[in-house]
Amino acid sequence: MENNCTIQGYVFKTELIKTRAGKHIQTLWITDYTDSIMVKRFENNTTNTLEDIKVLDKGKVWIKATGEIRLDNYARETVMMARQIEVIKEPARRQDTVEVKRVELHTHSKMSAMDGIGNVSDYINQVAKWGHKAIAVTDHGNVQSFPEAQAASLKAGNFCRKRKIKYTDLLFHGSLLLFLLACGNPYLQFPLETEHLFLRRPTSKYLYFSGSTVNQNRS
Repeated sequence: MENNCTIQGYVFKTELIKTRAGKHIQTLWITDYTDSIMVKRFENNTTNTLEDIKVLDKGKVWIKATGEIRLDNYARETVMMARQIEVIKEPARRQDTVEVKRVELHTHSKMSAMDGIGNVSDYINQVAKWGHKAIAVTDHGNVQSFPEAQAASLKAGNFCRKRKIKYTDLLFHGSLLLFLLACGNPYLQFPLETEHLFLRRPTSKYLYFSGSTVNQNRS
């Protein structure tokens, strides 16, 4: 339990209930996009008046909250019991100011079960804003995110005219298809064919590994 903490985040959900005594309890769900927490406050006549509470009735703003972090038996999780809350400006978004940009070669979208939670289009839009030339999508054993990635790249302007790299993580049983795909044509495809690729079978063999250039849907 921490008695005096200050946190800030974006309010993405709110709840307001009225007790039998006629007072109000407000719950705010806030996030800084690295973690999230519930913030609760009780109506009083000083820092949490009903007028103060109604300011955040709809959420959708950034706040700074000061209070006590403790286990809430009602919510059954750790929450902040706020003494004071103020609305603040949205913090400056993260920028990539490095002259030579990196390329992320291992990205999992929500198409990777138990490993990714984001939409591939969100990743592409972000790296395009940062000026990156490419991104590799490495979903587990499937290519289900590829159509969305292609559509997002076409909307990303200069990012599309450069290069996007997409390939699947090496977790297939049987055969694997690995892509390095540009926006439009031409693009390269690399099929990797195995006898039976099981991690616990040291006798598995690669049958062939080849590559071809596809232009205007012809190889």
